[in-house]
Amino acid sequence: MFSRERLIILVITLLVISVGSTCKTYGQTKEQAPDAFAKFLFSSDLYELAAEEYERLSYYNPENLDYLKRLLSCYSKLGKNEDLSQRLNLGDTQSPEVAEGYYDLLVQTGRVTELKSLFQKQQDLFSPSKQEEIKFKIAVSESNWSEAISLHSTNQLSPYDPIVTNIEDTKFKKPGLAASLSAIIPGAGRLYAKDAKDGIISMIFVGSFGYQAYRRFNQKGINSVGGWIYGGLALGFYVSNIYGSYQSAKF
Repeated sequence: MFSRERLIILVITLLVISVGSTCKTYGQTKEQAPDAFAKFLFSSDLYELAAEEYERLSYYNPENLDYLKRLLSCYSKLGKNEDLSQRLNLGDTQSPEVAEGYYDLLVQTGRVTELKSLFQKQQDLFSPSKQEEIKFKIAVSESNWSEAISLHSTNQLSPYDPIVTNIEDTKFKKPGLAASLSAIIPGAGRLYAKDAKDGIISMIFVGSFGYQAYRRFNQKGINSVGGWIYGGLALGFYVSNIYGSYQSAKF
């Protein structure tokens, strides 16, 4: 039988062997995949910690653009637009690959105005064909469908064929017409924009509140409190329905 002292020594020895083995395995992993920990943090949505790790990796491996792109993605996920812009300026601003990766992030975050301004300053970094491709992305981001189709057909941007096919197959509505229809018949503009559910709801609410206002004014005259309340509700839904029809037709 083991004495108490021997049992304690055995347990400590096993712990030492286990920790040493773990450290050795971790060291091999770090050597084989130096960004494994950063990828783990990023995939776990720990973008703050992942950004710190990618900052370190970018500093020691400035030639690896993937680290910088992933770092920019971290800042984008965190909404740190100022840090994102500053970090790009600290990097190789003459690298078309990094600049294009940054542009894609701007598109994803809806910052098209900033993208257009930056591209105007940096477009000489890119080949003529790449310039046209970036212009196509800007046009799509701004819902400028005619410009996007024109750029696609002129420059044979085949990777974007599915996007253009989708644009051409979609019958885009006229926002002004949708608003006008809803001004004449509440809800009609939303029906025109293929937003049937909201169109029917708008018809019901505006019609119901309008009818209640009419009844109360008819019974008690212009001083009817209920008439003004229901009239105000009807007017509010009527105006919001016109605006909503305009927006529905845009997208």
